[in-house]
Amino acid sequence: MSRFKKYHCIAVFLEDIKTQVALSFLLIFSLYLADLWAIGNVHEKYDDILNSILVITIAIFAIECGLLVLSTEKYFLGFFFYMDVIGTLSIILDLTWITSDISSSYPGSSNVARAARVARLAARAGRLVKLLRILRVFMQYVRRKERDARGKPQKAGNNVSTLSNRVAIKLAKRVAMVVMIQILLLPLLQYYAIDHAPEVLLEVYVDLINLGGGCNATCFQRLTDEVADYYDHYDDDLHSLYLDGVGAFSWPTAYTRASNLLTYREGDSWVKVSQTRRAQLTSAFSVGEITLTVFLLVWFSVSFSQAMERTVVRPIDRMMASLRTNLRSVMRGMRAMDHVEDARVDALEATLETDMLEQVVEKLIKLVRLAAPHSDELAFEEGLLAGGFGGAGAPDKSTQHFLAAQFTRAGQTRTMRLLQGVAHRRSLFGRQGSKFSFVSTPSSKRRLSQVEFMDLIGTWGFDALATPDDEIMVFLRLVFDSVEASQTLSVSAESFQKVALALKDKYLDNPYHHFRHGVDVMYVTYKFIRMTKANGFMTQVDLIALLLAALAHDVGHKGVNNAYLVNIEDECALRYNDVSPLENLHCYILFSILKRPDCNLFKAVDAATRAGARKLIVQAILGTDMRHHFKQIQRLTLFGEQHGSDFMAYWTTPSSDISSIPEALQEVENVRFVLELLLHCADISGPVKPVHISKKWADLVCEEFFQQGEKEKEKGLPVSPMMDKATTNIPNMQMGFIEFVVSPIYIGMAQLFPGMAQTLDHMAENFQAYVEEKREELRAAAAAAADPAELKEEEAKLGTKAVALAAKFAEVQRRAPPPPSPPAGEQGDDARGF
Repeated sequence: MSRFKKYHCIAVFLEDIKTQVALSFLLIFSLYLADLWAIGNVHEKYDDILNSILVITIAIFAIECGLLVLSTEKYFLGFFFYMDVIGTLSIILDLTWITSDISSSYPGSSNVARAARVARLAARAGRLVKLLRILRVFMQYVRRKERDARGKPQKAGNNVSTLSNRVAIKLAKRVAMVVMIQILLLPLLQYYAIDHAPEVLLEVYVDLINLGGGCNATCFQRLTDEVADYYDHYDDDLHSLYLDGVGAFSWPTAYTRASNLLTYREGDSWVKVSQTRRAQLTSAFSVGEITLTVFLLVWFSVSFSQAMERTVVRPIDRMMASLRTNLRSVMRGMRAMDHVEDARVDALEATLETDMLEQVVEKLIKLVRLAAPHSDELAFEEGLLAGGFGGAGAPDKSTQHFLAAQFTRAGQTRTMRLLQGVAHRRSLFGRQGSKFSFVSTPSSKRRLSQVEFMDLIGTWGFDALATPDDEIMVFLRLVFDSVEASQTLSVSAESFQKVALALKDKYLDNPYHHFRHGVDVMYVTYKFIRMTKANGFMTQVDLIALLLAALAHDVGHKGVNNAYLVNIEDECALRYNDVSPLENLHCYILFSILKRPDCNLFKAVDAATRAGARKLIVQAILGTDMRHHFKQIQRLTLFGEQHGSDFMAYWTTPSSDISSIPEALQEVENVRFVLELLLHCADISGPVKPVHISKKWADLVCEEFFQQGEKEKEKGLPVSPMMDKATTNIPNMQMGFIEFVVSPIYIGMAQLFPGMAQTLDHMAENFQAYVEEKREELRAAAAAAADPAELKEEEAKLGTKAVALAAKFAEVQRRAPPPPSPPAGEQGDDARGF
């Protein structure tokens, strides 16, 4: 949580209309009080009242400034921060403790202080949250009344014109700066005429006395009365006169404050002049200057905002209203538009209407591109050639052929032609494939406990290749028990055990696609259901069906890919018309087993539930055909563009809050698509496991690939890319698989389900492991090469590629919010282990 969200209550208090009105009146009061005090010529004995009020005002404004620093983003050290500080400090110059020490020979000093306060008022007026806040609210009220009178009530959130506010504030900043500089500098550029008449008069009187001109006290009184009459036509008044050796003279004047009494001395003689009228006139002009400045700033800001609303905001509002009406699914990802009225006007960081419109256009372009025919293959080809899936460059040619042939529809149908054009030659860094093959692990007398099972589910510690056979069956029983499968389907636990054993018998003894692979995918699917909180939007029957589909997703696999079966016109390919022959075979075997009386898991449920479970199983298993892979990424991206904000809200809401389930997941088809993705991701989850487990599975898949390559050679067929043991470089193949196949879909899933972001750590580690393996090959080759420069350059590129991919993963993880803490008294997992 950011500091500004933490102190949101302070921001709400400061933005409250009552607070704004109080601060605005206090600001006006502090601006005019000192001048009104001077105009009223208040007695000095009451100055403590003035000083107390000003000190309290300074304290309140200082506290407000501190609260704004805590609660307002980009306020500290910003334009308004400096304006507030200058304005607050300028009030100090109005304290009589300060002004009494300032010489009256600097008449511009008070103007400087008042100019600073005018600039402070201008800054607050420009922010539209002090004086103009009241006017803005009033104008909104008037506009709302006008719309109601026309019978067109405005939806909440559309009244605030963020664009006009921001433009007005940007311009008001500059106008306020110009006004402040002008008011600060004008007093310094003025010429102040100093009245030397009293000083000259005093010198003349002293000279007359010294010369002995015979002018007595009566004579001096008459002369000074004439001078006093002269001053009646000007701003100052003669107050009193003392002539050494003659006596003292005085004239009736209004009460004169010490700060307004000027004294001129000549020897022991002196004359005092009252500047009370001058001070009153100066203060009156200052009040007028302040009032005019405030009026001009308010008038300019309001008129400019109105002009912006007429010429820019209203047309954009009409466009946005049309978008809201016709593109609800697009706008659902931009919910900030529905809450603009709640946005903080101080910070004005709410999304601008123009920015929002730009985002909508960009989103529409994405949607059109994603919806275009074969856009998945076009994007994939562009990514391969440009290295645009997160790496530092495009993969080598053999990897490109392999990816295109295996993971695109057109690539599979053109496999034979592609293979004929590929020049197979032994790679300089070719290596022998692993000899690791599946061997049944001996049984163990030890039994897996419920606690150990939950520990395995909570970590990546389950190794299906190293787990004894009997513990594998115990593991499967615990999985189905944890989801209350027997109770939900009203069948015995033995029925699930029989289905598992029947599936085990139907799995062939392939290096990779064997029964333990099915168990491993079931385990990972179970983990992904937990990571994505999928149990919150799927039914209990869906949960059981998906786990069953995971266990059976490769049952009966022939150890070769679909393209090979199609090319040799295998019976399986003929039966299913070359359309996902292996995946259709897996579905057929599973449902054949489920038709047995002792294995019919869905016999006790109604027909609709049974049909729904079958449809989910078929869709999920068919979705594991890699020719659908980039189409799935395309749809996943489109899904995220449309509903990303809903899924993010679902992730950050406690699981017990059913109302947070995304609206898109109210549709069964969307739920099935998400579950299809979970199984597909689990099927290619080798790179997201710990390195030591991932390496074993990678060696097995390479062994199976190489066996297919040998079969292709025996039948006189071109060897498929990456299936020739003599030419295949395993680190290159695995790095290409991780970078261009696995990472894009996992990143997409992590952006939709932030809990999946944790899988990227192991993926980065596995990629780095193959980078190191490749580096060893390059270093060995460089040591034996005559010119190792090219090899060293390739080694440097490997490091760049690994860093780029890791940085991309880190950025996805950085954006993923943490899951919410369970409510007090509740556990994070429910009774089913979720």
